[in-house]
Amino acid sequence: MEYAGITIGPIWDTIKNAKRTDALWAGSYIFSYLIEKILTAIEGAGVDKNKVLIPCHDEKSVETQAGLYPDRIIFHADTIHLSEIKQIIHTILEKFADDIGEFLNKCGKKIDCTAIRTFISNYFKVYAVKTTVPKEDNPVLEINKYLDSLELYNTNVQPVRDTENYLSYFLEHVRGSFLLGKEKRIRSITEISAGSLIERNADLQEIAAGKNFDTLEKGIKELLLNRETKRHLGYIAVVMADGDNMGNTIASLSQTDTANNRGSDNPYRDFSKALHASAQKFVQEITDFGGEPVYAGGDDLLFFAPLLSKDGEKTIFRLIEQFAPVNPGGGLPHIPSISFGVSITYHKFPLYEALQAARDLLKKSKAGQKNTVSVRLLTHSGSAFEVSFYKGGGNNPYSKFLHLLETNIDDTGYLSSVRQKILKSQKIIETAGKNRELMTNFFENEFNEDVHNRHRDYLNSIMEYIDSLYQANNQDVIKRTAAALKLIELYRQKGKE
Repeated sequence: MEYAGITIGPIWDTIKNAKRTDALWAGSYIFSYLIEKILTAIEGAGVDKNKVLIPCHDEKSVETQAGLYPDRIIFHADTIHLSEIKQIIHTILEKFADDIGEFLNKCGKKIDCTAIRTFISNYFKVYAVKTTVPKEDNPVLEINKYLDSLELYNTNVQPVRDTENYLSYFLEHVRGSFLLGKEKRIRSITEISAGSLIERNADLQEIAAGKNFDTLEKGIKELLLNRETKRHLGYIAVVMADGDNMGNTIASLSQTDTANNRGSDNPYRDFSKALHASAQKFVQEITDFGGEPVYAGGDDLLFFAPLLSKDGEKTIFRLIEQFAPVNPGGGLPHIPSISFGVSITYHKFPLYEALQAARDLLKKSKAGQKNTVSVRLLTHSGSAFEVSFYKGGGNNPYSKFLHLLETNIDDTGYLSSVRQKILKSQKIIETAGKNRELMTNFFENEFNEDVHNRHRDYLNSIMEYIDSLYQANNQDVIKRTAAALKLIELYRQKGKE
């Protein structure tokens, strides 16, 4: 059977230098936008929509708050030639270049039509392949192999920050363009981080309703200096996520599907639908939380979020915990988990550095046990704390951390003193290790003053957390414990650092 695949890039090189949230959002959304345009054109050329294996093409979700389409298309291509596919790609990119040129001309930048068409054609790396895949083989896996090979020949792209880079200039002036529209607006880092502050402050709400965003930013920053304002309101989380072992999941899909008896003649399309439905659900959950979704396509996720939901009821870590793995049903032997990279920084910290940190943290999560949340907190003063939480199993470190985080204890001085004492007692704790009796004796003897007795339940929970780290065979247990307690302190502390 004849199958075709298309891949588009370079995504990371386009977004990695963004200085503002709207530029990053647009730089990511461009790829979803172009994939959707190519899908529409391919279907218009006679390819049955039901023959598209990846992605699920849902016209109703085109106008959304985030990119929902992945960077690859795979479809049954017995009715279309490779030359037609390449011509469609050429036409879409040409039209995209013209749209950018028209917008930039309106912005006062004189653009030569031929020059920008040439630039866009050279900048975007869009490759297409068509080949025969035996009926007994997995078409998604086979086409992906070809696309991976094509991407290996990808040449170096032009630097996004270059002054002659039309795309860079477009992203810096994207507000009001055909990508964002006149009504859509991506909030700034400061606005996102202080979402719950805005929700309970009538003056800030009035300013926001009047769309006086510079005044709003100024008002938020003034309140962040107030000694009674929770410190976490000045911090933002940049979150990247990726499905684990997706290759195994795709490999478990059968063309005939008799092994799993799922009753489907197109399990690949069913899986794409499940991915798309999950992506839409994630976008809604992030939006309801008070975050800004950037991308939710395939098994990837990128978003900005405050550390606390806009209603003040849920932490970013509880939001992450509720993201359910994609499961199309039918008893698949491999259901993918999700790993996360979470970069938490002060709202004035450079966005592109926070984005790079989130990417590095995600790589760390996937290089280890997977199904892991790796977090890095960089404080306003420049101190860095890093910890990884494994989410698998019932007695996992992540669930223990959530319990500590959500237990009401406002004595931040006490939390800090416990953290310092644990750091000083590193050798003793490491000697106790998995020996629960020795660990219990240490906590009872080391924390035996009245102030500790008042917080005995919380100390026991800290001990449970440490024990879960050892049971999960984690390294650097003391460092991970100190980082977890520092995150909890951030949620409790008030005033400027």
